[in-house]
Amino acid sequence: DFPVFLHPETHDEYALARTERKTAPGYHGFHVHAAPEVTLEDDLQRRDLTINAMARDAQGQLIDPYHGARDLEARWLRHVSPAFAEDPVRILRVARFSARYASLGFRVAPETLALMRDMAASGEVDHLTSERVWAETVRALGESRPERFIETLRDCGALAHIFPELDRLFGVPQ
Repeated sequence: DFPVFLHPETHDEYALARTERKTAPGYHGFHVHAAPEVTLEDDLQRRDLTINAMARDAQGQLIDPYHGARDLEARWLRHVSPAFAEDPVRILRVARFSARYASLGFRVAPETLALMRDMAASGEVDHLTSERVWAETVRALGESRPERFIETLRDCGALAHIFPELDRLFGVPQ
């Protein structure tokens, strides 16, 4: 859990700047630090994808240290840093974003897919809670191209860990 500001009128959620440090396996294995001295750049560094690691300053200037605007234009889903591998939920998020944005031509960057493969092979996805898997799956199934969620999980090897029954159906005659 991390601090979020809920706008009293619009009910929009704004995550406050924070840093994280991996302390144990799985989704809950993090120490979160949110304090006034955490800078916007510190916060952007811990984001999952470059397209989610952009902000605007008080003057409206784009802050984009990880080239998210370039990836947005080129339609790449690319991880920000090797810290991506610290949270297995990020595999599910990338697969969900793939389902959401596939119709716009977005695809997972090869180096991000390789990192996701390493995460699946290491067993990190085995620490995902069923609640998190279900929440991301429900969201993904409501996206414009839900099959891309399953395909992305299969492409990185996570489907065999998360939904082994589905993975075994590939190649079975219909």
